[in-house]
Amino acid sequence: MKKIYTLVALGLIAIGILSWLTNYLSSGTISITTNSKSNTITLRQTNSKEPYVKTSMGSLSANVKHGRYVAVVKNGSRTSTQIINFRSGHKNFHYSMSVPDLLSVRVVSPQNAQSIVADDNKLVYLDTPSEILFKIIGQGSPAALGPTQQFQAVRWANASFGVGQDDNGYLYTITDGSASALKVPFPYNGNHVNFDVSPDKKIYVSYGPDVYAGDRNGNFKKIYTASSSNPALAAGTNGVAVSDSKYGKNPSNISRSLLATLILSGEKYKVHKENVEAERALWSPNGQYLVTVNQANPIIYDSSLDKTIVLPTDAVVGQIAWLKDTELIYTLNNQIWAYDLSSQSNRLLANVSSLESITGIYPSRNDRLYVTTFDTVSGNYYIKQVSLAG
Repeated sequence: MKKIYTLVALGLIAIGILSWLTNYLSSGTISITTNSKSNTITLRQTNSKEPYVKTSMGSLSANVKHGRYVAVVKNGSRTSTQIINFRSGHKNFHYSMSVPDLLSVRVVSPQNAQSIVADDNKLVYLDTPSEILFKIIGQGSPAALGPTQQFQAVRWANASFGVGQDDNGYLYTITDGSASALKVPFPYNGNHVNFDVSPDKKIYVSYGPDVYAGDRNGNFKKIYTASSSNPALAAGTNGVAVSDSKYGKNPSNISRSLLATLILSGEKYKVHKENVEAERALWSPNGQYLVTVNQANPIIYDSSLDKTIVLPTDAVVGQIAWLKDTELIYTLNNQIWAYDLSSQSNRLLANVSSLESITGIYPSRNDRLYVTTFDTVSGNYYIKQVSLAG
């Protein structure tokens, strides 16, 4: 009997040790400190049916299980967040988070503008009512850029070169203020014509389901056939993304949504596909990341469409733009946010008036972010500027 009791005791001890070890290897601690005792810290789990939530002031420490967590630090409207992915083993996470001051926003001009592009001393925009391109040099007043051609949409490679589309769907190159008809490999006879231009001035055009790649002189070659007759195109440094969507600006009556990336390798394009909804898509400046937006949270992929990150947001994202290769700008209602892929953190950059809606955001090379807004009470439109220097 002593041997039996000994074996039972050893078994219970082994079970206890195994249970402790399992619990130890599936748990850890998250510690967060801030630069002010008045900062409110909230830690919440985002991938559980019964999510863990803890709130504290100034600092926070929590014992947690494996999961995906978001830490939010607030002080008034100033906010910063940190994504924490705790996937395996026993770990202790330590973060020092601050809430930076909000950046100031100033009015550049009371204009109803879109398709803004800017360099060191010149801002170019498409005036929506007249459909004419205008420029603002320095602190001067708006003046016509040059071409009398009207456009309903413009895409820019830089402030000196872009591609515009008129109300009939015809495409034109825009070079230093001069517009010329783009030589396309198809007739304009009623099919949807979509387009985009990359930072290195490669032009992508779709005609119905057919997608072509070319340059300012034409030289187009068919590179892909989409699954819809109205695909959305997003040009990048290394290729193009093609989205066949059931919703958004380019809806199609298709059975399944499809997102494809065509990455240039030598003389050919390598195609990657995923059955996901992507109403809008935008490449990072280096062509390494692709952000997509629909009714859900923004998703950032790599060029092969391997999912990289899902941004945690509390509202539907409005406008998106890449500030740097690993920094995404996006808007929530009247707020402008910046998300850093390298640190998986984001922060509130600036607010516009609560009476305004943000209709566009356009980063420039001169440490400025241009914002177009609409005042829902007065009915006025504005071009505004956020200084990002420092």
